Amino acid sequence: LEILMLRGSCMAIPSLQIEAFLALARQGSFSRAAKALHVTQSALSQRIAALESGLEQTFFLRDRNGAKLTNSGQEFLRFAQAREAMEEEALQALSKRGGSGYSGVIRIGLYSSIARSVVLPSLAPFLRANPSVECSFLCRSMNELPQLLARAEADIIILDRIWERESIERRHLGEEKYVLIEAVDAKARPLTFLDNDSDDLATEIFFSHQKEKAPAYRRAFHHDCYGIIDAVSAGLGTAVMSRHLLRGRKGIRISKSYRPVNFPVTLHFYRQAFTTKLQNAVIAQLERHCPHFLEK
Repeated sequence: LEILMLRGSCMAIPSLQIEAFLALARQGSFSRAAKALHVTQSALSQRIAALESGLEQTFFLRDRNGAKLTNSGQEFLRFAQAREAMEEEALQALSKRGGSGYSGVIRIGLYSSIARSVVLPSLAPFLRANPSVECSFLCRSMNELPQLLARAEADIIILDRIWERESIERRHLGEEKYVLIEAVDAKARPLTFLDNDSDDLATEIFFSHQKEKAPAYRRAFHHDCYGIIDAVSAGLGTAVMSRHLLRGRKGIRISKSYRPVNFPVTLHFYRQAFTTKLQNAVIAQLERHCPHFLEK
């Protein structure tokens, strides 16, 4: 809206141009966006050029790696998403013709330690009661999640930290309590610490909150929190893990040598002039039910 006001008057933006903009913002590549829209790269480039020329803005920076949104592009993305959401909700309301319940698409970006154990059971009753809702869970590494939101590939994301940005709304869902775990029959703590991937900072952050100096250790990666727990149980290493995942698990114990560390579980979404009833309902469900599956 701010970008449109810069022109000094209202103007109609062709739907094909907005469609092209959203595809390129989400795909980050002219070739992939053109393929998604079933048009040629030339046609896509012409639509983007016409949009930028008409609004006297540069929405994308082009380089050999693809296309990246500028600050103006990020602002226009909020408008394009709001318009898309309003159109979808209007069409759904017309198609239901008086029917009850929710319908539509909601995409949630999240990380492995809360996907199956917290978010899925929190939303399951709502999704069963509203079979017309298509909910996609996009499980990614922590550093990938903000980009899902920035490229409009996810409607909301959940992080284990607070993402400070002026345009972002946040909701606190609870806390994960991280502890150090080892095999029950471990004679001495292994030198190998297991993490999801090389960008996983849970172990480093955990030790930064301890009074004791971190032991010398090497790292191995299992890319899945449940695989990490199984590997610890098998005596392949030790790990820093969320305590709520350990309920009913055998073969592991929590080390008493280190104190637990709390990590926030925080929902993030862009502040927009319009959000769908479905998105508002899903956020409300997560706020209500997630705390029951996390630490009390």
